[in-house]
Amino acid sequence: MKDYTERQRQIIDTSLTLSSQGGMNTLTIRNIARDLGVTEPAIYRHFDSKHEILVAMLDVLQSTISPHFMLLNRKEVSTESFFIPFFTALFTTIEENPAFALFIFSEEVFHSDATLRPHLSELLEKILKNLETLCAGLQSSTHISDSLTASDIAFIILSTVRLTVTRWNVAQEKYSLVSQVEQLNRLLCTVLFNR
Repeated sequence: MKDYTERQRQIIDTSLTLSSQGGMNTLTIRNIARDLGVTEPAIYRHFDSKHEILVAMLDVLQSTISPHFMLLNRKEVSTESFFIPFFTALFTTIEENPAFALFIFSEEVFHSDATLRPHLSELLEKILKNLETLCAGLQSSTHISDSLTASDIAFIILSTVRLTVTRWNVAQEKYSLVSQVEQLNRLLCTVLFNR
């Protein structure tokens, strides 16, 4: 992650809060300045544009959630609860930062800033590639069906995460994402592991 000044982090955090509370339409320089108690020009001293703030938000998102995927890089053979640490860590982070759901699993961001598409695409591709690499290692250390490729496994895992987070977001966070962990673990273990 890029090094941000304390004020830049405040702007990013305020932007994340604004977008999680009211969607991307509420994310304006005026609203950010109002919530921080500063003038609009004060925001522009730290970021040249709203687009630059959105890119910084993506950078924070990537650096926050990427370590959770490394929880799939364990060497243990036990497959009964294999995905629980991963889902628990990821879903806890998303519950604590609901704006992440908007960024990584919602097309709303594309509509608010079309120039953000390449950055979002790069982020998703990076996550998918890292996940494929982890899944290749997972295949060699567990009993995953040989009929699936690492790409297939990564797609299954990421699709499961996306649908679960999207349903939670659409339900306006009326239940805990973490409450879904046991069910998703059971589902993926049944589908992926030869038991």
